Amino acid sequence: MDSTRPFNFLAWLRNSFLAGVALVLPFLVTGWLIWLVVSFIDNNVTPVLPAGLQPFVERIPGAGVIIGLATLTLVGALAGNLFGRWLVGAADQFIGSLPVARTIYGGAKQVF
Repeated sequence: MDSTRPFNFLAWLRNSFLAGVALVLPFLVTGWLIWLVVSFIDNNVTPVLPAGLQPFVERIPGAGVIIGLATLTLVGALAGNLFGRWLVGAADQFIGSLPVARTIYGGAKQVF
């Protein structure tokens, strides 16, 4: 008894299509999510920049992300020195004295 089935072109076509979707879809979703995040950051960073930098940032996708990363790096470097540690401590004490903000800030500080 021979258990081989004859070639079914429609089944092969369906399986090939589904394999292609399963292979390509994660790449498309990843690219789309990255584009959404970069666009969101660019759109929120551009308004707070000086007027001279805004046209530059609007023309180059991702420039807002680069400026945001550079700003965060600069803030981290400044917070690492003696004055920065004093300033962060003073801000912690101030926020700790505000009833509602204390709860939110404490929870966010534990997460991050």
